[in-house]
Amino acid sequence: WSKKLVEPIQAFNIPNLQTPKCTITSTPRLRASKGSSSFFPSSSSPNNSNNNNFNQAKNETLSLLSTDNTAVRTISAEEASLFLNQTMKSAPAKTQISKGTTNVDKQKMLKGAGIPSYKTLLVLISTTMLIWLSEPLLSLVDTTTVGRFAEDTVLQLASLGPATMLMDNAIYSTYFLSIATTNQIAKGLASKDYSKLRSFSSQVLGLAAILGAMVTLSIFTLGQPLLHFTAGSSDSPTLIRWALQYCQIRGVVTPLAIVNMVAQSLCLATLDTRTPAYAVVAASIVNIIGDFALVPSLGMVGAALATAAATATSSVVLLRRVSSIRSEWESLSTSSGNAPCISQVIDGVPTIVPQRNNSTTTKTKVSDSSPKPSPLFSIPSSSSLWEMLLLGGPIFGCIVGKIICYSGMTMRAAKFGVTSMASHNILLRLFFFLTVLGDSVGNATQIFLPGVWFQQQRQRRKNEDSSSFQPVRDLLRRIGIVGMCAGVFSKVTMGQLVEKYGSVGGVTPSITALLNTAQSWGGWALFIYPFLMMMEQSLVATHDLMYLIKSYLITMVIHFGCLRWITNSFADVWRTIFLFQVIRAVQFSIRMLQKIIFESNSDSKQRGGVSATI
Repeated sequence: WSKKLVEPIQAFNIPNLQTPKCTITSTPRLRASKGSSSFFPSSSSPNNSNNNNFNQAKNETLSLLSTDNTAVRTISAEEASLFLNQTMKSAPAKTQISKGTTNVDKQKMLKGAGIPSYKTLLVLISTTMLIWLSEPLLSLVDTTTVGRFAEDTVLQLASLGPATMLMDNAIYSTYFLSIATTNQIAKGLASKDYSKLRSFSSQVLGLAAILGAMVTLSIFTLGQPLLHFTAGSSDSPTLIRWALQYCQIRGVVTPLAIVNMVAQSLCLATLDTRTPAYAVVAASIVNIIGDFALVPSLGMVGAALATAAATATSSVVLLRRVSSIRSEWESLSTSSGNAPCISQVIDGVPTIVPQRNNSTTTKTKVSDSSPKPSPLFSIPSSSSLWEMLLLGGPIFGCIVGKIICYSGMTMRAAKFGVTSMASHNILLRLFFFLTVLGDSVGNATQIFLPGVWFQQQRQRRKNEDSSSFQPVRDLLRRIGIVGMCAGVFSKVTMGQLVEKYGSVGGVTPSITALLNTAQSWGGWALFIYPFLMMMEQSLVATHDLMYLIKSYLITMVIHFGCLRWITNSFADVWRTIFLFQVIRAVQFSIRMLQKIIFESNSDSKQRGGVSATI
């Protein structure tokens, strides 16, 4: 009953009023202390409930609260049901916006539905972009210091190529865990299930540490053959030796690197952008100081040690914050337990305060249901591990699909000669540098949409009005507008960077000419990318994962068909990259339209038929 009474009680618009509590006695009647059933209007019989005036009920409630601090009355379940129906009809829907609603009221309603403001979106997306850009920028610092201060500069720079590629791909292969963390944390915050949040955060951090240990073991056992394969024709014993030392040093802290990725996602899911930013700043300072202190004497081994120290520093900052967040969840889960509440008039304002277990206002004995303490790291149970795999497995498959498709484009560009390959590598670096902005838009979708979608699904199960889909549309509209601006910025920046790179990058005129022929296709691909990531992460947020896997399989078939049959020049390779974005964006957007429009219309028709029958 307490759950069903939330909205009618809120309809009274009483200040400082929290969720009321009702107690079921052994008889089929509801006995409740003041603050619960005392909010029901007095009625001599259930048949007169429909004749009670809504304002009169509110006045009677306030009068009772102000005159008698121990009032207790018992009502029948039938009377309570009639009152619920009456107040639900009288109370306006929370998310429904009438024509006469002011902009301020509309903003409050949207915020109450879990929809962020444009300012919140911009701050989150820009901060996330800066955090994610720190990785390639720090890699650039490593490369610069090795090239400037290390001995055997050419050989060590050549060793950095396969070494960093192996480490980056190994860590990126676990990125599905970060997406799953964001999704589950956002969903748990929407349902306010703080006990489950504490349990999930502990288990996902433990799983991240286990995956990191597996990656470390793989590097120490399979690192050398993998580096031979990655180096290709540039393979040499000295190069492999330098690269293997670099990978093994970074491999020692790989568990911390993957834990950092999960902890960062947890902070961002709780809209804490400061802690990840502080962690990036601290890691950057340690990395830069370590590079200049160690590289002159140790070469690329010093760069690896500096990166490892930076990873450990970032872990300290992030895990301290995660521990604090989990402590907050523990206090919330304790305070939001099943303890009864009693209403008191404080300074003339009706206020709900927790009632002690030895109170005489209720007959039901309330047990202390304090949550069990959980460690910061724990091994997932079989059921929790299966749940994570159901969510993370398809995401991992999509990540592998992207890697395969982009690798196919690189292999196709190599068919057109060394100059085309060099041009492709330059353009691809610029492209991935700018896709961080689109990835940040997708991350914002993953943070906000699960909560709004969870509320919508809960309302559908309660057979409420189909306008509950409106918050989902409003959220995607806002993120879409921000994403469109991000796409325009990325496209313009791509053109400017290609133009500047051709003049100051020291490349040959032939490479510059190829860059100019393909940069327009790359720019349009970047323009679509934020919208694409919004749609893709929307499917992940709504757990439509099987459709995601099927669409990637279809996309891969079309993609490699385009590479094989209609790609006859370097510019055609980048036209295929543009088509790769378009094909996915069309599939994902059609699916989301089906979910938020056609299902809504279907629900409306179904409810209309039921009403007509009644």
